[in-house]
Amino acid sequence: MLIERDAPLERLTELASRAASGAGSCVVIEGGAGIGKTALLHHVQQGAAALGLQTLSATGAELEREHAFGVARQLLSPAWRSATKEDRAELLDGAASLALPLLDLTHEHPGAAGAAETQSILYGTHWLLATLAERRPLMLVVDDAHWADEPSITLLEYLARRVAEIPVLLVIGKRPAAPGAASLVLTAETIRLEPLSLGGVVAMADLLSETAETADLATACHQATGGNPLYVYAVLSELRDRGLEQQAEQAVADLGPEPVARSVDRRLSELPPAATAVAEALAILGDDATLLDVAGLAALETSQAAGAADALVRASILARGERLAFAHPVVRATITGRIGDHEQGLRHAQAATQRMKRGRDPERVASHVLRAPAGLVDGAYGVLRTAATAALSRGAPALAATFLRRATDEPCSPQERLDALVALADAQGRAVDPATLQTFAEAQAAASDPDRRAEITISRSLMLYREGEGRLAVDELQRQLRGGELSDQVAIRVKAALLTLADLDLSLRPQLHGQLDELVADLRREGAAPGAVVLAHEAVEERLRYRDSVANGDLSERALRACLQTLEAAPGTQPIHEAMLGLLVLFLDASEHLSALDELVNRALVLAAKNGNAVTYAHLGVTYTWSLIRQGALEDAERLILGVRDQGAPKTVWMRAWVSGLGQAVRAEFEPELGLDPLGHPDELDVGEDEVPPAERALLSVLRGKLLLAKGELEGGLAALLKGGEELGRLGTPAGNYHWRSDAALALGRLGRLDEARSLATEELELNRRWGAPRALGHSYRAAALLAETDEERLEGLLEAVRLLEGVRAPLELARTLVEVGACLRRMNRRADARQPLRRAIELADGCAPHTRVAQRARTELAACGGRAPRSSAGGVEALTASERRIVDLAVQGLSNPQVAQELFISRRTVESHLASAYTKLGIAGRGELGRVLTPAN
Repeated sequence: MLIERDAPLERLTELASRAASGAGSCVVIEGGAGIGKTALLHHVQQGAAALGLQTLSATGAELEREHAFGVARQLLSPAWRSATKEDRAELLDGAASLALPLLDLTHEHPGAAGAAETQSILYGTHWLLATLAERRPLMLVVDDAHWADEPSITLLEYLARRVAEIPVLLVIGKRPAAPGAASLVLTAETIRLEPLSLGGVVAMADLLSETAETADLATACHQATGGNPLYVYAVLSELRDRGLEQQAEQAVADLGPEPVARSVDRRLSELPPAATAVAEALAILGDDATLLDVAGLAALETSQAAGAADALVRASILARGERLAFAHPVVRATITGRIGDHEQGLRHAQAATQRMKRGRDPERVASHVLRAPAGLVDGAYGVLRTAATAALSRGAPALAATFLRRATDEPCSPQERLDALVALADAQGRAVDPATLQTFAEAQAAASDPDRRAEITISRSLMLYREGEGRLAVDELQRQLRGGELSDQVAIRVKAALLTLADLDLSLRPQLHGQLDELVADLRREGAAPGAVVLAHEAVEERLRYRDSVANGDLSERALRACLQTLEAAPGTQPIHEAMLGLLVLFLDASEHLSALDELVNRALVLAAKNGNAVTYAHLGVTYTWSLIRQGALEDAERLILGVRDQGAPKTVWMRAWVSGLGQAVRAEFEPELGLDPLGHPDELDVGEDEVPPAERALLSVLRGKLLLAKGELEGGLAALLKGGEELGRLGTPAGNYHWRSDAALALGRLGRLDEARSLATEELELNRRWGAPRALGHSYRAAALLAETDEERLEGLLEAVRLLEGVRAPLELARTLVEVGACLRRMNRRADARQPLRRAIELADGCAPHTRVAQRARTELAACGGRAPRSSAGGVEALTASERRIVDLAVQGLSNPQVAQELFISRRTVESHLASAYTKLGIAGRGELGRVLTPAN
């Protein structure tokens, strides 16, 4: 019975119709307990079939929140069970195979066994649903989502951001807030269900009451219940059953403020004691319990339990149907409230023991163990470890950590407790839990074997570095070596970790007291050819001395390839190699080995996405975004940094700062009049000393200075640049990628401090002459030229910068320089000569992206020279960005948009966006004409 729900029902029907036509969306139905969410969702599902939609549904349950992806599995199981063997093979083709752990198919696909990353499962599930929706549009309905398990909530949040790309209507029913319940963060349309009006209560009374006059009865019910439909129903039913409808006002008052609880209590009191025992047993076991489970916990014969269950159905305490379930969550909560807290703990221990003996799902047994006092369930340690392994295999590390933490409190041997602590630290690290470091410390203290303790220390040291505690990390690693009890293999691993930390954070080198050469020699002795760690170190050493950029690029490329080969062979097991990736990408960019950079970064990004390694993906995405900005690939840069933000990957303070800062840096390149969302404020980059490694803090300060200068805040921008530059100098960190000296010099020049400005500009120019990378050197020449004393000297320096920048991948930097050439020529009264470089600057800037600041300034200068701006003619194959070219190449090979998306681990919408841009640049109407302008060969 739906009363006063016409508007929500109409809107849901409209969205279902749109999904049937291919336009997906997400909508949240929100309201308190008893407001009618379930009834509305049930009604909508009935109408979905008439529109041609296939409906998949699931319901969250408070007692099932420890079942990893339990709600998600409810959603997918019906479609999966009904699929033929051939259909299943098609459904799991490509990226959808990453959903294997969620589907519990590791026994059919042994390669899916082991720990899975949440992000890869989310990605795979998205593609599995996309394949299902291509066959028939879908309506996904999740009721009581506030009680869903955390991994399923993460999946719902992930899907809510992406269903617009596929013909899927995702409908989520939830309460605004519930004690102990999870919080969903959804950017979706929300329909809030309101209580019934007095007229609505009158309509319900007319349907339920046996009296002809319902006005007084409805008024009393409305005042007592606030119009909550479930409470109104409970009051009206109670009054009708007790024959009190004629005494409405007094009778309603006598029922008290909790009509459902009073009604349940009364109905139970009228049933045999076995009914209460069955209801309480089911409240402990949860709605997934079988009759045999309930009978066992209630200490009844199966026939007695069956009779009692039937009686509870007739009393509307249990719902009708094949499975045992309460009529409403409020009813279950009422039954649970009858059992004291300590008694609940004992009964959960009994339930765990009973289900363990019957071979039930370890996660379900473990959920009872968590609610029982420690030590009451024999074999609890083993069950919790098994449940944790299952949770990890489904990409639910936070849930695995819950099981493992409890396992350390159960009776077990010292070795078992150590194993649980190590597994707990690993799970917490995957979940980016702040308690990870402390757990690692517990494990270190519990480890009596030196090799085992050293392995734990390696993992802890990399986490300490990321938390800005690099010095402590080095101390702990050195302490392991000084013990002298390590096997050769483990000692080498400790030394590799020390060398990596010294390269990632140069401020740690003084602690090593000249041991670097010895560490490198020891690592070299392990093989004829140096491995990735040694190659990376050699690249760092070359970069610190500003030596040959070409040689440095070769070293960095070899090191990065070696890292990727190691990670591809053993994904997720080499944290040292993962830590080096971002540094090597930075070096490849500084060395301007851009073709290798594109290939290797995208290979690494796909690997990180495929393995669900969100942290590595974020680090790579941030580093590569900066490179793309320097290359002038603004569209690709924005797509990448927004993709990193959309993945929800940035967990640490400094990663959030980088994502915000680089998003601002992209937007700062465009005309202010566009009114673009700035994606944050420069002050977000002013992080505390204890929150990030020193070099990261310094580089964030440099980026903050650049952003402030772009906003016209000269003094603040200069101060931030000088602060960051001073810190980088103290650390000995090369910052050629960031050009802080030249930017600070130009700010000093605008403030009239010319001597300081020229000194800084000259210093950077000399460093980049030694380095020899054309793009960096051209940038330095432009800055130094702009600070020259005469226009003639200025023009000479600018033309040298143009010469250096010609032929390298730096169109926006070249455009900036050409604008300065034109402006200089105009000031020298050579207006005719100024027009050609200004027109070329416009063409270059427009080829990077429309409406950039550089192009705007070039047009202003050209107008001042009496010239007319050229029409935007950026096009052809050369105009394609690196991302557009990768996608176009796959399209030319015959891959569909979904296949391209799965191949590159990006969304279908991203593919469509890139292709639309590529079609415009290539001057074609669509995919059918690609073969005319491109072939796989060219």
